Amino acid sequence: MKRLSAFILLMLLALSATAAESTTLFTPPEQYNVVWTSPSERALDSMPCGGGNISLNVWTTSSELLFYIGSPDSWVDGNAPGKVAQVKLGRVRLRLSPNPFAGDFRQELDLATNSIRVSGLAEDGTTLRLRIWVDAFRAIVHIEGQASKPVNATVAVESWQKGTEGRFDDTSAVWHYRNEGPSLARTCRDRLCISPAESWQKKRPDYNSELPQMYPVFPFRIYGVGRPDLEIARNTWRYGFTDASKQKNYFCWFQGGIFTACLGLTDEAKEYALAKFLHPHYDFPHPEKPEESPWKLHWKLTEGWKVPRYPAFWDCMIFDARPDMDHGGSAMIQLQEMLMQTVDEKILLLPAWPDDWDVDFKLHAPSHTVVEVSVRNGKIISLNVIPESRREDVEILNGFEMIK
Repeated sequence: MKRLSAFILLMLLALSATAAESTTLFTPPEQYNVVWTSPSERALDSMPCGGGNISLNVWTTSSELLFYIGSPDSWVDGNAPGKVAQVKLGRVRLRLSPNPFAGDFRQELDLATNSIRVSGLAEDGTTLRLRIWVDAFRAIVHIEGQASKPVNATVAVESWQKGTEGRFDDTSAVWHYRNEGPSLARTCRDRLCISPAESWQKKRPDYNSELPQMYPVFPFRIYGVGRPDLEIARNTWRYGFTDASKQKNYFCWFQGGIFTACLGLTDEAKEYALAKFLHPHYDFPHPEKPEESPWKLHWKLTEGWKVPRYPAFWDCMIFDARPDMDHGGSAMIQLQEMLMQTVDEKILLLPAWPDDWDVDFKLHAPSHTVVEVSVRNGKIISLNVIPESRREDVEILNGFEMIK
């Protein structure tokens, strides 16, 4: 540690000396901005922009602004069996009146702010400035504008895919398309369950340590509390496994806690939460058998192995290092799913929360909603929903009641 501290100190001294010699330590990105002073004609002439997992192709013609929206998550069935294709989510078309793109045109990719700026001058002298950018933390595309006087805006959302549904909501446009997948069901231990695929072939002699048949529950949320065919999904969890001691484990990235929370299986979700957060000091009901383990579980199998002193530095599998962020991440997702889930406009409170656990929480829900709840002795003593209009969308589950 002393050597590392000395090295850092020397680096800071070197940087200070360099700064004394020159006040410019880096080249400002503005000089590399891409600037166009004439409109484009087609998507081939577009300018890229994006944030998070959303990308844009933006171009401005002499009469309107357009952009494609892309995502690495946007896949559809391809033109041959077993093939898939990555496609754009849609195209947005913005037309303004009076038309500001006819004169004094400028479109600039601003590297410092990761946005595209478009400005122009209409024939009647109206000036306009637009800024297009994508939220890096939410899948939202923003178009901000300033004009020297009021202008009329017409926005169209265009999709190549039939069956697209959408709406305009105040200052935003929302749309979606869902691929119609085949009905994948099979019988497991005399129960109807979700099948992991139309067909599959065993590639190794023992087992698959994951449960892909549960992915329609999480992360895809086709099944779950408040959704159709909940019992089929619960059957899949209870009977659709190959080896419970391996596929239903709790450590590292294993998602059993998330699955049970999304299915409203409170008792099991409680056990997973305790096992996750108290690891490795909790006796989990589905223990890994050390003699059959595909991994070397050091906290069980290595004599003298020391677990980290800090309780949230979970020590799980050696190739995920310490602290195991997969373990903590899946634990926190599970905890939130136990407290609150959303289905369309509905806000489902305490869908998998034990009635003998007191809790205070504050969580965000869709439509700019914040939900704050306090539970004591199995009763909700405080419920605050912002905005108040969203309170009518709240459903209290799992036998909890409000104290009036």
